[in-house]
Amino acid sequence: LQKEQDHYAYSWVPASKGAFSYTIYATDFGNQTQTYTRSFLVQDTVPPEIMETSPSGLLNYNLIELKAITNENSTCKYDSTDVSYDSMYFDLSGSGLIHTKLRNFGDGTTTLYIKCKDLENNIGATQKINFTIDAAPPTIYDISPTGTVSQEQITLRLYTSESASCKWDTTNQPYDQLANSFPITGTTLHEQALNLQQGINTYYISCKDQV
Repeated sequence: LQKEQDHYAYSWVPASKGAFSYTIYATDFGNQTQTYTRSFLVQDTVPPEIMETSPSGLLNYNLIELKAITNENSTCKYDSTDVSYDSMYFDLSGSGLIHTKLRNFGDGTTTLYIKCKDLENNIGATQKINFTIDAAPPTIYDISPTGTVSQEQITLRLYTSESASCKWDTTNQPYDQLANSFPITGTTLHEQALNLQQGINTYYISCKDQV
């Protein structure tokens, strides 16, 4: 202990949280010693921090694993609105550093809010997750021309329900094996100039979206 004016003091930083005991020994010039023992509790007042979340961006599947990684052992919850931790409806599994939930989501954009609480009941800041699911293939519609035409040179035109890349062939093949790509494609409008033969002309078309 160091003497500081009218008292003695000693300072240190406990290596961990929890209960600590200390004993002070005071010895006078007559070599008489008296002891004084007390204890104190070190509590964690720092909330947990979410270091990483997933998923994000554009996904082409509906079964999603939500994940949050924290910097200390915690429990985590999530909801579609940014409410208090206790008011959040859904739980993520895991009471360590990794917290997950496997769940199906429909096509479209999803926004979720995650909060985590450590073992000392400190609640951290909200972390937001955004992702968009497009698991449905594009729909082809308004193909023209169809039926009977009177000219040999035509423009094959079609539309898709979403931005896509389209290919065509005179034989029925999977998309990757179709021989020809539409020169105008990549959005919802797709066009190809063709020279028809007398008689029946059959073309097979397949389109793939951006996911």
